[in-house]
Amino acid sequence: MKLARFRAAPNPNPFIDPGSCRAYADKFEPLLEARLAKERREAAK
Repeated sequence: MKLARFRAAPNPNPFIDPGSCRAYADKFEPLLEARLAKERREAAK
């Protein structure tokens, strides 16, 4: 089904979920911020 839509009209690409990158970033941003804060504290010692 997706391949047929892609061949008919490649834009927007049905194989790419445009919201998934934002959802992934929103989910893991707090973990990244915590890790960076920990590394900053350790570097300041």
